[in-house]
Amino acid sequence: MTSDGIYAMSALSSTWKQGFLERLDDYWNYLLFALSKQEDVDLFKAAIGSLADISRSCEDAFIKFLPQVVPALLKCLHVNYKDF
Repeated sequence: MTSDGIYAMSALSSTWKQGFLERLDDYWNYLLFALSKQEDVDLFKAAIGSLADISRSCEDAFIKFLPQVVPALLKCLHVNYKDF
């Protein structure tokens, strides 16, 4: 998985709008995986951008994915102070 692939899927979501929902299930696990890779800054940044693009493109239909997105985003906010 590369950040370029994530960017490409993000562009497709912006183009297909609600039609992207038909492919979101195929892409979803890749996106969640990329969100978990905070140490790979390029991949993680692409995933955050893709998530934003998809939520804008799919509008209210994206609501059903929020139960998976919110915990993933909260995990991203976790800071391990022992590392400082």
